[in-house]
Amino acid sequence: MITGKFDTEIPCPYTTYKDVENRLHGTVCRYKNKPYYVSVSEECVVLHTVDRKRKVHVLDYSNLSEIDVSSIEVGYINYVSGQGIPEAEKPNKVYYMKRTVKRQWKQGLSQGNVIYEDLSGNKVPTDLLFSKFFEDSVNGVFPSFNEAIKTIGRDGEMAISQEVALKSLPVGVILLYLRGKNLGWIAPNSRSINLEDSSLAWVAKRQLSSYGLEIQ
Repeated sequence: MITGKFDTEIPCPYTTYKDVENRLHGTVCRYKNKPYYVSVSEECVVLHTVDRKRKVHVLDYSNLSEIDVSSIEVGYINYVSGQGIPEAEKPNKVYYMKRTVKRQWKQGLSQGNVIYEDLSGNKVPTDLLFSKFFEDSVNGVFPSFNEAIKTIGRDGEMAISQEVALKSLPVGVILLYLRGKNLGWIAPNSRSINLEDSSLAWVAKRQLSSYGLEIQ
């Protein structure tokens, strides 16, 4: 091991500049409980906003142990799409980010170890990892249940947390999704969930009580 700058107390210490680059460059890791895009040079490690538009922190190699490379919680992401459409009319799409099962030498999150699904469970060829949408998801920036219901109207979708998403149907029924699965539906002007599978009642009660939703 190279001593000096790389002589740290972290469980799996970095040994060379190339080692740091291979493991951290181009990833999203946390620093002081916030997610950042990480870029590496021989002089320092730079933490950018997740969308890579702005530098936020510059760390020298003696401070690398402050970067948290443990697993970042992933889940639903609200994505506002539509170029050339007025801001108020842009449709919101919900995607579910999942980690892939393959292991890589990269730490944190990288483009090679996540995939995306729509609410129907279909894989989606998109990449939201390096976006403000993903950053908001990790930081818990979501509308409340009431705000989401008002926004999606009779034909839309929106996540209210990384765990829970809603999809409205033209008839006014709201489909409720929990961690990538359709848990049940909510009748118009109701906060009671009609479960697709009654055996999941204990899961629903535990996961949804904080949203003021009841189990039918």
